[in-house]
Amino acid sequence: MEMTGLSKVSLKPPNFSLCSGIRQRRTGSLLRCRTRSTVVKSMSTNNTAAIPIMVNSCNGQMGKAVIRAADSAGLQILPVSIGPAEESGNTVQVFGKKMQMLGPKDRESVLASLFNEHPNLIVVDFTVPAAVNDNADLYCKIGVPFVMGTTGGDRNQLYKTVEDSQVYAVISPQMGKPVSRIW
Repeated sequence: MEMTGLSKVSLKPPNFSLCSGIRQRRTGSLLRCRTRSTVVKSMSTNNTAAIPIMVNSCNGQMGKAVIRAADSAGLQILPVSIGPAEESGNTVQVFGKKMQMLGPKDRESVLASLFNEHPNLIVVDFTVPAAVNDNADLYCKIGVPFVMGTTGGDRNQLYKTVEDSQVYAVISPQMGKPVSRIW
């Protein structure tokens, strides 16, 4: 699958500190940085070329943060989100955007349809640990690139699923807001 505008990059961290010029404090071996909020600007000058994203579990703390950042960056936020069965069919407001919640039974057909309509779709997953492997299986089955921000699941199986499928994926052991601020 060819992805327009995206390329593979090295996952090695750059040789510079993100903390330079910012107040720093060392606590043990962990470097803490105090930073100001930053608005991310879109690299695209044409809004019709905005990358569509689907944020699963959009009404959680991290889902809301991703939607806010994606909106600031000029990305196209699709108005659907996978969540638990009890939220299926509900519409929730997230920063002024109406999001239709999907339960487990609708997720495959809707995601396949969205990926057909938006071939450069990227899914951002901040659901629950029990859903990690099932969701990754779904994303890989359909072939949609994804960011797995949810901690938990069988990580070895997750890595194998992604590797076998050849789908682009970003998998982090921990993407909670406090940890993300360190990087």
